[in-house]
Amino acid sequence: MISKDTALSLLESYFKDTSDDFITAEQMYELKDRTHLNATTNRKWLTGVKAKLQYHNLVETIPDYSDRKRVVGIRLTPFGKAQLKQRREREISEEGGDMNATSVINQNSEDLSLDKLLTAIEKLRSTHPSFEIVFSIKQREETAQ
Repeated sequence: MISKDTALSLLESYFKDTSDDFITAEQMYELKDRTHLNATTNRKWLTGVKAKLQYHNLVETIPDYSDRKRVVGIRLTPFGKAQLKQRREREISEEGGDMNATSVINQNSEDLSLDKLLTAIEKLRSTHPSFEIVFSIKQREETAQ
């Protein structure tokens, strides 16, 4: 069998959006450009794919109730959905790991502008959507002496 990491990579190719937890067999065939192949060949291929993913408890198959041998699609298990979400969050944090306000200030200390800082903060927000990144600027009140 394949490793869990490899299975998660395969799963990512079918579930682009973590809010989706079901994909039909036909959608899988389309994603892998298999629509031109005959039904028997595709069923055999699907059996192999689902075996790899079920081994790690990432998906469950949804059978066609009129024909038990036919699979309508696959659905992420709660464990599979959590693993996929965790993997994506880890990839996002690794991609944006070197982009933080401190590194921007250190790299550009001579020519740091408010524009550059705001751009860096926007990148942080888009890279880490699970965090609420708050940044505000206020004019100082002049103290009377």
